[in-house]
Amino acid sequence: MANNPKLDFSAMTSGEYVTALNALGLTVSHHAKTQDPRLSAAHVFSISPRQSRRYASGERPIPPHLAAFLRLLVALKYKTTLNGPQPPR
Repeated sequence: MANNPKLDFSAMTSGEYVTALNALGLTVSHHAKTQDPRLSAAHVFSISPRQSRRYASGERPIPPHLAAFLRLLVALKYKTTLNGPQPPR
């Protein structure tokens, strides 16, 4: 049976949240008319732009399920396992 990595539901800091969004090419929320709102975390995760800004500022804690999902998306983008880089085949 394959070794299935466990999702990391540990707390995520506001800095980690912003770093993960940047790695995924997402903005916290769209402000300028030139920014595509579909590229904002608020749109992608179906939360209000204000809530996304609260997470980014540290005003509110990032929910564990959102933290785990962000970590998973970043891991998939960089083709790594959740336990470290994937060995070459």
